Amino acid sequence: MPKMMRILIALFITLPLILSVDVEPQKEEKKDYLDSALEIEHRVEEFKKKTEEEKDKILEDLESTISDLREKIKLDISEKKEPNEKIIELLKKGVEFTRCMEYKVCNKEDKNCESNKMKLMNPLLDAIQDNFGQCPVTMQHIKTLTENTFFTFQFINVLINTIVKNADYVDPNKKKIISELINCLLTNIDEYFPIMIAKINTKKMTEEDINEIKGIFTKHLFEQFLKLNKIPYEYSKDKEKNNKILRNPTTDVRTEKVYKEILDILKEIKEIKGSNNDNIMVIIVSCLATITVLIGGFFLYRFIRRRKNSQLIENTKDFVSSENKLN
Repeated sequence: MPKMMRILIALFITLPLILSVDVEPQKEEKKDYLDSALEIEHRVEEFKKKTEEEKDKILEDLESTISDLREKIKLDISEKKEPNEKIIELLKKGVEFTRCMEYKVCNKEDKNCESNKMKLMNPLLDAIQDNFGQCPVTMQHIKTLTENTFFTFQFINVLINTIVKNADYVDPNKKKIISELINCLLTNIDEYFPIMIAKINTKKMTEEDINEIKGIFTKHLFEQFLKLNKIPYEYSKDKEKNNKILRNPTTDVRTEKVYKEILDILKEIKEIKGSNNDNIMVIIVSCLATITVLIGGFFLYRFIRRRKNSQLIENTKDFVSSENKLN
């Protein structure tokens, strides 16, 4: 595989390797993108060193910034202004927020931590819904938000990656937002990929190399879709099989909620010490006893009914037999 091609694949999947890409956009645009990526990674490294209280404050500030950007973009659109710079800033802040979210660890003692992280994620998901919720708009953004389609697409791709890494804190009812965005990028790859690849120095890449890159992009996005929805399926070369998964994800939101509630209850039972544990056991035994009584009662009812029906049949037979004798 040519060196240029390896670099592109690495760039697509990871953010820190942006420095090694050989591209031909305007120098200022390239510098802006690289600086933004490095600034994000620098702030994430600083975030890791903070106390949990400081991390909470940083995440809340980022969430507030994302909410403000969402409203400013709405205002620009209502006033028929171009909100391109604000949408790019939204993508950057979204990446920074979700990258930091990876390093906000929830302690077992803090029972509200996970639900708080989910609430913090919601404004970002709502902002993505506003600006990338319709596939034609997403395609237009990839082509026009910046002069370089590859860089714009990479911002969107990295944001999807970081959200998927935080999938446990995505409201099940909002997973559809990211699922549909991934679906849009996959089903319309032929629309933006040629434009995107044209912005890259392809002098050393053959048509076969380009097709291989496209295949890797497709597989990567599809695997993000599977991870987000926790679907036990492997990427297939059969496009129709993959499309069926995209159209009908097997994840049942209601089932996920039930499983999560059951696991939470089991965790609580395990963590309870001393006399509280005895109380829990009494409740469990009582429930089991109640279930046993109900099941036993059901079978007893069936047994009595069968005996009653059997007696009725015997009486009927005797009656018919006596009538036959009389006749």
